Amino acid sequence: MAFDHPLLDKRVQLSCALDETMIALFNQLGWAGHLPMDSVRTPPQKTPSALQAL
Repeated sequence: MAFDHPLLDKRVQLSCALDETMIALFNQLGWAGHLPMDSVRTPPQKTPSALQAL
């Protein structure tokens, strides 16, 4: 999932690992190399934002 943060004006991308049932399905179909991992990614900020001032 990805969205534009309303205050930081940055793109935020989230992903999460699948549950055991979906992992088993991916393994059975030979898709194990495409399993997502838990992560949160935002680009680095170049200038201080209003949130940093709080």
